[in-house]
Amino acid sequence: WEHVDDLIYVAPHIKKIAEQNFGSHIKKAKRTHILPNGIDLNRFKLNTKKPGKNVAFLGQVNFKKGPMLLMQAALALVEADPKIHVYIGGDFAQPRYKLYFDEMMKDCKQRHRIHIEGRIHDVPKWLKKMDFILCTSVLEGHPVGIMESMACGLTPLIHTFYGAKGLYPEKYLWRSIDDLVDMVKAGPRPPEENRAFIEDGFQ
Repeated sequence: WEHVDDLIYVAPHIKKIAEQNFGSHIKKAKRTHILPNGIDLNRFKLNTKKPGKNVAFLGQVNFKKGPMLLMQAALALVEADPKIHVYIGGDFAQPRYKLYFDEMMKDCKQRHRIHIEGRIHDVPKWLKKMDFILCTSVLEGHPVGIMESMACGLTPLIHTFYGAKGLYPEKYLWRSIDDLVDMVKAGPRPPEENRAFIEDGFQ
Protein backbone atom coordinates (compact mmCIF):
# COMPACT_ATOMS: atom_id res chain seq x y z
CA TRP A 1 0.00 0.00 0.00
CA GLU A 2 2.92 2.38 0.51
CA HIS A 3 3.46 2.25 -3.27
CA VAL A 4 -0.06 3.57 -3.94
CA ASP A 5 -0.08 7.29 -4.72
CA ASP A 6 -3.85 7.82 -4.91
CA LEU A 7 -6.62 5.67 -3.47
CA ILE A 8 -10.13 6.50 -4.70
CA TYR A 9 -13.46 5.57 -3.13
CA VAL A 10 -16.93 6.22 -4.60
CA ALA A 11 -18.55 7.02 -1.24
CA PRO A 12 -17.60 7.74 2.40
CA HIS A 13 -19.13 4.52 3.73
CA ILE A 14 -17.06 2.45 1.30
CA LYS A 15 -13.93 4.15 2.62
CA LYS A 16 -15.02 3.32 6.17
CA ILE A 17 -15.63 -0.33 5.29
CA ALA A 18 -12.21 -0.61 3.64
CA GLU A 19 -10.44 0.92 6.61
CA GLN A 20 -12.29 -1.34 9.03
CA ASN A 21 -11.30 -4.45 7.06
CA PHE A 22 -7.73 -3.59 6.08
CA GLY A 23 -6.78 -1.45 9.08
CA SER A 24 -3.48 0.39 9.16
CA HIS A 25 -2.23 -1.23 5.92
CA ILE A 26 -4.61 0.67 3.65
CA LYS A 27 -3.75 3.96 5.34
CA LYS A 28 -0.22 3.72 3.94
CA ALA A 29 -1.50 5.05 0.60
CA LYS A 30 -0.12 8.54 0.04
CA ARG A 31 -3.41 10.25 -0.80
CA THR A 32 -7.05 9.26 -0.36
CA HIS A 33 -9.99 10.67 -2.32
CA ILE A 34 -13.76 10.26 -2.38
CA LEU A 35 -14.93 10.61 -5.98
CA PRO A 36 -18.62 9.81 -6.57
CA ASN A 37 -19.70 8.23 -9.83
CA GLY A 38 -20.85 10.55 -12.58
CA ILE A 39 -23.05 10.18 -15.66
CA ASP A 40 -23.48 11.91 -19.01
CA LEU A 41 -26.68 13.90 -18.60
CA ASN A 42 -26.95 14.29 -22.36
CA ARG A 43 -27.85 10.59 -22.57
CA PHE A 44 -30.64 10.77 -19.99
CA LYS A 45 -33.33 13.28 -20.82
CA LEU A 46 -36.02 14.41 -18.40
CA ASN A 47 -39.22 12.40 -18.87
CA THR A 48 -42.26 14.34 -20.04
CA LYS A 49 -44.83 11.56 -19.59
CA LYS A 50 -47.92 11.98 -17.47
CA PRO A 51 -47.17 10.92 -13.85
CA GLY A 52 -48.10 7.32 -13.09
CA LYS A 53 -47.13 4.45 -10.81
CA ASN A 54 -44.72 2.38 -12.86
CA VAL A 55 -41.97 1.07 -10.57
CA ALA A 56 -38.69 -0.01 -12.17
CA PHE A 57 -35.88 -2.20 -10.90
CA LEU A 58 -32.72 -2.00 -12.99
CA GLY A 59 -29.75 -4.30 -12.50
CA GLN A 60 -28.69 -7.92 -12.43
CA VAL A 61 -30.77 -9.93 -9.97
CA ASN A 62 -28.08 -11.25 -7.65
CA PHE A 63 -27.53 -11.67 -3.91
CA LYS A 64 -26.30 -8.11 -3.36
CA LYS A 65 -29.46 -6.68 -4.90
CA GLY A 66 -31.70 -8.38 -2.33
CA PRO A 67 -33.73 -10.64 -4.64
CA MET A 68 -36.08 -11.92 -1.93
CA LEU A 69 -36.82 -8.40 -0.71
CA LEU A 70 -37.31 -7.30 -4.31
CA MET A 71 -39.94 -9.96 -4.93
CA GLN A 72 -41.71 -9.32 -1.62
CA ALA A 73 -41.75 -5.61 -2.47
CA ALA A 74 -43.15 -6.27 -5.93
CA LEU A 75 -45.91 -8.53 -4.58
CA ALA A 76 -46.90 -6.00 -1.92
CA LEU A 77 -46.98 -3.11 -4.38
CA VAL A 78 -49.24 -4.74 -6.96
CA GLU A 79 -51.59 -5.97 -4.24
CA ALA A 80 -51.80 -2.50 -2.69
CA ASP A 81 -52.89 -0.43 -5.68
CA PRO A 82 -54.36 -1.54 -9.05
CA LYS A 83 -52.50 1.29 -10.79
CA ILE A 84 -49.05 0.04 -9.76
CA HIS A 85 -46.95 -1.96 -12.21
CA VAL A 86 -43.50 -3.32 -11.36
CA TYR A 87 -40.92 -3.76 -14.13
CA ILE A 88 -37.81 -5.82 -13.37
CA GLY A 89 -35.05 -5.07 -15.85
CA GLY A 90 -32.00 -7.30 -15.58
CA ASP A 91 -30.94 -10.89 -16.01
CA PHE A 92 -30.78 -13.48 -13.23
CA ALA A 93 -27.31 -14.20 -11.86
CA GLN A 94 -28.37 -17.73 -10.94
CA PRO A 95 -31.33 -19.95 -11.95
CA ARG A 96 -32.40 -20.22 -8.30
CA TYR A 97 -33.56 -16.59 -8.33
CA LYS A 98 -35.76 -17.10 -11.40
CA LEU A 99 -37.25 -20.23 -9.80
CA TYR A 100 -38.02 -18.25 -6.64
CA PHE A 101 -39.65 -15.40 -8.58
CA ASP A 102 -41.79 -17.82 -10.57
CA GLU A 103 -42.88 -19.68 -7.43
CA MET A 104 -43.76 -16.51 -5.52
CA MET A 105 -45.83 -15.17 -8.40
CA LYS A 106 -47.93 -18.34 -8.85
CA ASP A 107 -50.54 -17.45 -6.25
CA CYS A 108 -50.52 -13.70 -6.85
CA LYS A 109 -53.73 -12.66 -8.56
CA GLN A 110 -52.04 -9.46 -9.71
CA ARG A 111 -48.96 -11.16 -11.17
CA HIS A 112 -49.80 -9.75 -14.61
CA ARG A 113 -48.62 -6.40 -13.24
CA ILE A 114 -45.16 -7.74 -12.40
CA HIS A 115 -43.14 -7.65 -15.60
CA ILE A 116 -39.90 -9.67 -15.81
CA GLU A 117 -38.16 -7.99 -18.74
CA GLY A 118 -34.64 -9.42 -18.77
CA ARG A 119 -31.55 -7.44 -19.61
CA ILE A 120 -32.27 -3.91 -20.82
CA HIS A 121 -30.14 -2.89 -23.79
CA ASP A 122 -31.51 0.64 -24.29
CA VAL A 123 -31.74 1.99 -20.76
CA PRO A 124 -32.73 5.62 -21.57
CA LYS A 125 -35.61 4.41 -23.77
CA TRP A 126 -36.78 1.89 -21.14
CA LEU A 127 -36.77 4.51 -18.39
CA LYS A 128 -39.11 6.78 -20.37
CA LYS A 129 -42.15 4.75 -19.30
CA MET A 130 -41.17 4.61 -15.61
CA ASP A 131 -42.02 6.79 -12.60
CA PHE A 132 -40.01 5.22 -9.75
CA ILE A 133 -36.68 3.42 -9.47
CA LEU A 134 -36.54 0.74 -6.77
CA CYS A 135 -33.43 -0.33 -4.86
CA THR A 136 -33.60 -3.33 -2.51
CA SER A 137 -29.85 -3.87 -2.13
CA VAL A 138 -28.15 -5.02 1.06
CA LEU A 139 -25.19 -2.78 0.18
CA GLU A 140 -24.26 -0.36 -2.57
CA GLY A 141 -21.41 2.02 -3.18
CA HIS A 142 -22.75 4.86 -5.32
CA PRO A 143 -25.18 3.11 -7.69
CA VAL A 144 -25.15 4.38 -11.25
CA GLY A 145 -28.59 2.95 -12.09
CA ILE A 146 -30.22 5.20 -9.51
CA MET A 147 -28.36 8.21 -10.90
CA GLU A 148 -29.43 7.47 -14.46
CA SER A 149 -33.03 7.03 -13.38
CA MET A 150 -33.11 10.21 -11.31
CA ALA A 151 -31.60 12.11 -14.24
CA CYS A 152 -34.68 11.00 -16.21
CA GLY A 153 -36.86 12.34 -13.40
CA LEU A 154 -37.73 9.06 -11.68
CA THR A 155 -38.39 9.11 -7.95
CA PRO A 156 -35.97 6.80 -6.10
CA LEU A 157 -37.25 4.23 -3.63
CA ILE A 158 -34.09 3.23 -1.79
CA HIS A 159 -34.02 0.57 0.89
CA THR A 160 -31.90 1.91 3.76
CA PHE A 161 -28.69 -0.01 3.12
CA TYR A 162 -25.56 0.75 5.10
CA GLY A 163 -24.36 4.18 3.95
CA ALA A 164 -27.58 5.21 2.19
CA LYS A 165 -28.28 8.04 4.66
CA GLY A 166 -24.97 9.62 3.72
CA LEU A 167 -25.92 9.68 0.03
CA TYR A 168 -29.64 10.42 -0.09
CA PRO A 169 -32.16 12.53 1.85
CA GLU A 170 -34.69 10.72 4.04
CA LYS A 171 -37.53 11.41 1.60
CA TYR A 172 -36.02 8.84 -0.79
CA LEU A 173 -35.44 6.09 1.80
CA TRP A 174 -37.63 3.28 3.16
CA ARG A 175 -37.12 0.65 5.86
CA SER A 176 -40.26 -1.49 5.74
CA ILE A 177 -42.52 -2.76 2.97
CA ASP A 178 -45.29 -0.62 4.45
CA ASP A 179 -43.09 2.46 4.06
CA LEU A 180 -42.42 1.55 0.45
CA VAL A 181 -46.08 0.99 -0.38
CA ASP A 182 -47.02 4.34 1.14
CA MET A 183 -44.36 6.13 -0.91
CA VAL A 184 -45.59 4.66 -4.19
CA LYS A 185 -49.27 5.14 -3.43
CA ALA A 186 -48.54 8.82 -2.76
CA GLY A 187 -47.28 9.17 -6.33
CA PRO A 188 -43.93 10.28 -7.77
CA ARG A 189 -42.15 13.43 -6.69
CA PRO A 190 -41.68 16.22 -9.29
CA PRO A 191 -39.30 14.95 -12.02
CA GLU A 192 -37.41 18.25 -12.03
CA GLU A 193 -36.65 17.83 -8.31
CA ASN A 194 -35.25 14.34 -8.83
CA ARG A 195 -33.07 15.39 -11.78
CA ALA A 196 -31.80 18.46 -9.92
CA PHE A 197 -30.39 16.17 -7.21
CA ILE A 198 -28.10 14.65 -9.86
CA GLU A 199 -27.35 17.89 -11.71
CA ASP A 200 -26.25 19.60 -8.54
CA GLY A 201 -23.67 17.05 -7.51
CA PHE A 202 -22.95 14.11 -9.78
CA GLN A 203 -22.74 14.97 -13.47
